[in-house]
Amino acid sequence: MVDGEMVGHLDLRGGELASQLHRCWLGMGIVAPFRGKGGGRRLMSAALAWARAQPQIAWVDLGVFSANHRARALYDKFDFVEIGVRRDAFRVDGDVVDDIEMTLSVSASTSGSPASTT
Repeated sequence: MVDGEMVGHLDLRGGELASQLHRCWLGMGIVAPFRGKGGGRRLMSAALAWARAQPQIAWVDLGVFSANHRARALYDKFDFVEIGVRRDAFRVDGDVVDDIEMTLSVSASTSGSPASTT
């Protein structure tokens, strides 16, 4: 928050089935004028610290628009690994947008072996 105004968010969501609860899905956004000021890095650090402290969570997954190079660079800095591309995942203002699927191991038992969907 800046001067009482919400300028970004991050959420982690678990699966709907008990067999999916070892993974969570990360969603994040920063209001345009506040991007590039370290807020995304701080949100990501806090979320991943929380996820690593949860013994049942092994993976954090996310999707990012293929053209969102700033977000992709942030996820790369946190060692997320690209595991697939959903072609034509979205249509925004008439444009076709691919979604890059990424994952990060947050459990010592899964370290170094991305769960590939390809």
